Amino acid sequence: LVDTQAIGLSVKTFVLVSLAWQKENALNAFLEKIKQIEEITECYIITGEADFLIKIVCKDIPTYEKLLFKTLSQIEEIERLKTLMTLSTVKDSKLNFRRINIKKPLLLKNGSGFFNSSIFLSKKNDNI
Repeated sequence: LVDTQAIGLSVKTFVLVSLAWQKENALNAFLEKIKQIEEITECYIITGEADFLIKIVCKDIPTYEKLLFKTLSQIEEIERLKTLMTLSTVKDSKLNFRRINIKKPLLLKNGSGFFNSSIFLSKKNDNI
């Protein structure tokens, strides 16, 4: 994990995104466009009030404002955006495979493909 504060990325927001489903190929077009935005570090399909939850990390509020108005709001497949600004981080941890009971190996996705969690379960390194 990278300490975003330490490298000058002090603003972390979560944005609820509702798609304009009436647009042809809205889902694929949206996904391709957000993959190109470096400040978007995570994206989840969700249920409830919106269709997606995206996590954005950037330098400061003016940078976020520029991203919001010049980039995100220009994506025509987006019908509505709602920003949830974080004030502070209460908990930020990784999953500890040794503390969970896994009946069978899991396939986990990393940047270059899938790997088997049993590889990590057999390691002596606690920093999984």
